[in-house]
Amino acid sequence: ICTAITYINNARPWTTLMGVGWGYGANMLTKYLAEVGERTPLTAVTCIDNPFDLDEATRSSPYHIVTDQKLTDGLIDILQTNKVD
Repeated sequence: ICTAITYINNARPWTTLMGVGWGYGANMLTKYLAEVGERTPLTAVTCIDNPFDLDEATRSSPYHIVTDQKLTDGLIDILQTNKVD
């Protein structure tokens, strides 16, 4: 999220940036805001249906096995992409 916001802000510094996160996207947006704080170029943000406790959110979901597998596969892809030989 930080990379995308920085890119957009540099490409169009005259625009007002606002963020909307839903579900796991809301969780990522909340994490981003916690890390950058008031240094963010975002003027306004809203987070909808944020699963603050990801462990509980995936465990209580009727699709938790599929969700867990997708999250695991995504993390493996990220690790493999950034692996240093």
